[in-house]
Amino acid sequence: MEIAHACQVPVQELTELEFDLILLGNQNNERCCFLLQNYSLRSGRTLVLINSDEPQEYRKLNPKLPPSHSLDIIELSSVSGEKIVEYIDGFANRLNHDDLNILIDYSCMSTHWYASIIKYFYLKEIPCERVNVYFAYIPVNYLEPKKSSFKRDLHVILKDIDYTNPLISKQALIVGLGYDTEKTEFIIQKVNPTSCYFFYSQPSFDSRYTEKVLQLNENLIKKIEPGNLLPFPMNDMDATVEILTRLVLDLRLENKVVLASFGPKLLTLACVLLFARFPDIEILSTGSDNQPNLEDVPINLPVIYKAVFLSDEKCE
Repeated sequence: MEIAHACQVPVQELTELEFDLILLGNQNNERCCFLLQNYSLRSGRTLVLINSDEPQEYRKLNPKLPPSHSLDIIELSSVSGEKIVEYIDGFANRLNHDDLNILIDYSCMSTHWYASIIKYFYLKEIPCERVNVYFAYIPVNYLEPKKSSFKRDLHVILKDIDYTNPLISKQALIVGLGYDTEKTEFIIQKVNPTSCYFFYSQPSFDSRYTEKVLQLNENLIKKIEPGNLLPFPMNDMDATVEILTRLVLDLRLENKVVLASFGPKLLTLACVLLFARFPDIEILSTGSDNQPNLEDVPINLPVIYKAVFLSDEKCE
């Protein structure tokens, strides 16, 4: 399938639809079930994903999730999306609809999970002509960064070796800055790029977040070209995707483009969706032992981004 078009939509649009499937990541905080508690959403089934890498006490189903006879639960590693793909594939084939409406609240999901869903629709031909995928992000109140453990390993989130050009030797690295400066340093060391570009959120939902990110990454920022530090607006996915796309289009003519985002998941989603348009880029991440943040308090400003996938026949 191919992405025919994508755009940001108001959260109220979610209440006007009958979803075939809602997916969300389980965490025992208010963010996990914010959409289901605060908006009248209708769905045939709801899939809750539990991170099997977390300690047992964090795997308990959020008690605030509304009880439902149509609730399915999958436990899986944060670095694997295979079980999700198997579930969606079986679900789509059983349903056998021409159109599918799917809502993915990726606020509490690992990157591997929602990247595997996008890759599935990009690669797989399913018995469906159109899939409307709504990606929901729930911002939270500002919190001071906490010291976190960090596994120094590299994960390939998305890569298609069929589109690798052996004639291109230069590498351009695009990084979304966040609190984890060690991850940024590590990925720069591993990729060893010819050129490096940093994205940071400006404006963000709280100016203290932007100030802290710039402060923590100050030494890294000093090492890149002044024009290679690029702001993106957290509340405007259309503008964020446009800025990122324009940069990638320029760079991929002479570079292998590698993307890694350690900042807000809004930018991570933009990177992952870009892969479905330009499979010659590569999306990387690093390992982490971070525990879920139970203190996340949602702000009632959900950012909803809609991507329409069409079958190859429909796109011809």
